Amino acid sequence: MRRTTAVLLSLLLASGVARAQSPADPLVRTDVAASTGWLAIDRTIEDTCCSSWSSGLHRGVSAGYYWTDHLKTEAGIANPGTTEASGSFSERLANGSFRYTSERHRYEGTTFSIAQIYQYGRNATFHPFVIAGVDVARERDTIDRYVATSSIGSESESVETSTRTRAFAGAGFKAYFSERAFFRGEARFAGIRSPLQMTWTAGVGVDLGGARHPAGAAEARAPRAAPRGAEPPDVWRAFVSRLPPGSLIDVTPAGSDRFMATLVAVNADGVLLKPVTRVPEPVRQVAFDRLEMLGLHDGPRPGERVGATLAGIGAGAGTFALVLMTLMTHFGG
Repeated sequence: MRRTTAVLLSLLLASGVARAQSPADPLVRTDVAASTGWLAIDRTIEDTCCSSWSSGLHRGVSAGYYWTDHLKTEAGIANPGTTEASGSFSERLANGSFRYTSERHRYEGTTFSIAQIYQYGRNATFHPFVIAGVDVARERDTIDRYVATSSIGSESESVETSTRTRAFAGAGFKAYFSERAFFRGEARFAGIRSPLQMTWTAGVGVDLGGARHPAGAAEARAPRAAPRGAEPPDVWRAFVSRLPPGSLIDVTPAGSDRFMATLVAVNADGVLLKPVTRVPEPVRQVAFDRLEMLGLHDGPRPGERVGATLAGIGAGAGTFALVLMTLMTHFGG
């Protein structure tokens, strides 16, 4: 519990620091998503012989708030589905006879979560991310118990309710099929000690709000940084003058993130570029003396990853099922 509280405080502190240091509003302010998938959890009952992995159909919704274009705080609520466990044990009574107990557990409940996400890229069609946070699970455990001695057997049913809190970490992606609508896939892992837990989900969502000013306005307000690997302007001018208009290039201005753009024109001071982004941005001029990197783009065009991502969702589901079956086989579940 102490470790979980420390993780939660760290997440909130990171959000506050990021907000204080952010020079401009993020492109996206909030997002919401709905997802479904599979939860696999080790439901081993104490004092029994074997591990007992169980899986359930996971369904959830989430909402996130972007402090910067990369840092987001997210809250979610989910129904992790019904998972089960069973076990049996025996004990010797004072009169020398044995009492045998068999139990079957059925777990249901609701999980609340808060997490910090670091998302890579800006205004792209594909954003991988890493996530860390805390789950608070309210569980209802229905127990069917059969007790037998040498002379009599009895059945009973009871219900126990508990709250479980623990930290988790994972990774995922957002793949856009329009300016604001996206697919989302994610895998989470929780539990250093039992119960171990894995969750794989996929779903859809939409971005809401965001910056209303052109992207260039924030760049104009930012401090003018010197290129880390400064080249004479004549070197960049000679290189880019050989490229035909419409060329797809990768560019890194001093003090800014790398971005992909279409070459519009070249003038005496720099290059005119049309950023290739999910949400349209105006033409930018980047001065030759502010260039850190400029080269022809040799990867896939934006949007080409979305189809591969959808195939990856199916592959991810199959991989998750395979890992789950392997764990169950290995631990005797």
